[in-house]
Amino acid sequence: MPTIDRPTRIGMIVPSSNTCLEPQTYRILGDRRDVTIHSTRIPVTRIALDDSSDKQFDSTVMRAAAELLATANVDVIAWNGTSGSWLGAAHDHAMVQEITEATGIPATTSTLAYLSAFEEFGTERIGLFTPYTSDVNDAVIASYAREGIKTIDHRHLDLSDNESFARVTDSEMLPGSLELAAAQPDALVYLCTNLYGANITAEVEARTGVPVLDSVAVTLWHALSWRAHPCWTPSGGGCWGSFAAVPWTGSCRIASRARRRANICPPFAFFPRGTHVRKHSLQRARNRWQQQRTRAAIRGSGSRRGRTGCSRLAS
Repeated sequence: MPTIDRPTRIGMIVPSSNTCLEPQTYRILGDRRDVTIHSTRIPVTRIALDDSSDKQFDSTVMRAAAELLATANVDVIAWNGTSGSWLGAAHDHAMVQEITEATGIPATTSTLAYLSAFEEFGTERIGLFTPYTSDVNDAVIASYAREGIKTIDHRHLDLSDNESFARVTDSEMLPGSLELAAAQPDALVYLCTNLYGANITAEVEARTGVPVLDSVAVTLWHALSWRAHPCWTPSGGGCWGSFAAVPWTGSCRIASRARRRANICPPFAFFPRGTHVRKHSLQRARNRWQQQRTRAAIRGSGSRRGRTGCSRLAS
């Protein structure tokens, strides 16, 4: 008989020409056995602001892909693409609602994951790095502004062929990243799930002190947090970035100076390889985080925006 117990299954809808997010996701997960990733692909080859590009992200295509993932009995479905960042959050909210209604499975997207991370960590000012063209960046900046996120500076590589994004090297990304970090945003955002931003996250953070949010890591974080899974992974290196890091040394380090001042920690932890933490210390820290959240809510210091996250079934 098949066992009842099984790992959490995360279903991911992947752009067909994306060669980064699947290997990078498993690299971040390391040797964890409590989570497995299951993918299906939709045709996406070009990123631009025109009808032919927008049609790649049609809800009918997404729903069909989600229904395939549902046959694997996944626990959450994520559209692992950032198209909602220029099409608008409303586009992705409608998409996840349609997916959940069609499959009965909670759903999210990379864009909604970012908005949830911004809300969770109090991020309001970002530096934006993308492989896209300047007009796509402008559309992203305008869309984020409608969500209360200010882009204080940005860089783009003027690429539109989606497959080419994964061939951008670390050395091509690093100079622009350091320039953006010099403006001291709340976080530096690598916006594209086919961009190997996680490869240099640790270096950029170490050199600048600015937290980095990588699209692949943020999407995985959101899927894991929905299932109440910790982000801790012993062999994920620095790919998570400090947005999911709690070094339990008496202070918190997350993606917002405002949050650091408030000393509020997230309910999950990542520890670099070689770090040894006792289980009771983890639980004590999580309990302390919950107490801080409760006190903050009582003081009325909640987020300025409505809750952003996975689409859930109506109770």
